[in-house]
Formats: sequence, C-alpha cells, structure tokens
Amino acid sequence: MQEPLTNPSADSLAERSRARRNRILGHRARSHQDAEDWDLDYWQSQGSEARLSALVALRNEVEIVRQAQRHADEHR
Repeated sequence: MQEPLTNPSADSLAERSRARRNRILGHRARSHQDAEDWDLDYWQSQGSEARLSALVALRNEVEIVRQAQRHADEHR
C-alpha cells in the first residue's frame, strides 16, 4: 500500500489560496473554441516555471483523488 501524500499545512494552503485569488483571471467564452483559444493564449503567456508549477500541483491533486478512490474501494 502506498503512503498517502502529505497535505500542506493549513497556513501554507491558506496563503496559496489567498495569493491565487489575487491573481485569478476570468474570461466569458462565446464558444468552446473561444475558451480553448483563451486558455492556450493564457498558458503560453506564462513562464516555464509557472506552467511547470501548475502541472505539478495538478498532478499532486490527481494523485490525492486517486488515493482517496483506492481507499474508498478498499473499505467497501
């Protein structure tokens, strides 16, 4: 059985959440293609560190969900 990923401390999570709210961008898309184009433009405008950081964060969140699903399956 894999060790669960450690969850960030509440303080660091709150700090990251606060920083994210301060930089959130929004766009009201008129179509799926408009949304895809805006998303591509946004990520291409970000530096390589920001893109990698977002990818790592997303990957960690996916793994947490998968572990929770495995745990739920084991306890059915």
